[in-house]
Amino acid sequence: DIQYLTLCLSFPMLALLGTDPILNFFGVGYAQSHNTDKYYALTNMRVFLALMVNFFGFYFLKRLYEKSETENENLLAVLARQNEIIQEQNAQEVNQLNQQLTINLQYLKEREYILNESQRIAKVGSWEYRIANDYLFCSDEFYNIFGLDKEINRNARDLSELIWGEESKLLLRATDELLLTGKQYDLTLQVKTPIGYKKWIRVCASAIEEQGTITGARGICHDVTTFKESEERLRASEYKYKSLFEQASDAIFITDFIGNFVD
Repeated sequence: DIQYLTLCLSFPMLALLGTDPILNFFGVGYAQSHNTDKYYALTNMRVFLALMVNFFGFYFLKRLYEKSETENENLLAVLARQNEIIQEQNAQEVNQLNQQLTINLQYLKEREYILNESQRIAKVGSWEYRIANDYLFCSDEFYNIFGLDKEINRNARDLSELIWGEESKLLLRATDELLLTGKQYDLTLQVKTPIGYKKWIRVCASAIEEQGTITGARGICHDVTTFKESEERLRASEYKYKSLFEQASDAIFITDFIGNFVD
C-alpha cells in the first residue's frame, strides 16, 4: 500500500520538478521571461514539502482508517460472539420453558382427569358464567347429568330454558338477583332429560367478584335423584306403617326384650 501511495505521488512530483527544464527547452521558461522573483529558486523545495505533507497526511489517514477497520472488525466479532451466546441462552431458556410447559400441561391433564372422575362419581357438575361476553362454561359431568351433547352451542338463558323448562323462571330470577346483589342461592329443582327421564338437581351458585365488581357467577349442579327417591320411598313406607296402626281393628303394641311398652 505504501508503495502504491509513493508511486502515485511521484508522478506529480516529477512532473512539477521537470516543468522548468521542459519549458526552458522550448524557450518559454522562467529564465527566458526575465522575471526577478528572488524566491523562485525555492519553488522546487516548496513543491517537495507540499508533496511530503500530502504523503504523510494520506499515510496517517490510511493508518487511522486501518485502525478503525481493525477495531470495527474486532467489535463485530465480539458482537457476533455475544449474539451467539444470547441465542444459545435463549434456546436454552426456550427449551426449559417448553419442558416446564409440557410438565404443566401433563399436570393439568392429570388434575382435569381427577376432577372429571371425582365429579362423575359424585354426580356433581360445575359451571361458570361471565357477564362480559355471555360466556358459559360447563364441565363434562354437567352435560352427563342433563343428558346433553357437549357440542351444543347456546347462550346461558336459552340453555337454562332448555334444561329446566318451567323451573327455569325460578332459576333465572335467582341468578339475576345473584349477579345484581351477589346473593348466593341453593335450589333443588326437577328437570326432564331429552330422553324423558326425570331428575332432581340441587343447584348452588355464588358470585364472581373482581376489584369489587360482580363479573359473573359459578356453581355446581348435584344430581340428588337417588336421595329424593329414597326420601319418597321412606315417606311412603312410614305412611303405610302409620296407616297400619291407625286403621287396624285389633290392638297392637310393641315392647322391648324386658317387657317395657314402646308403642
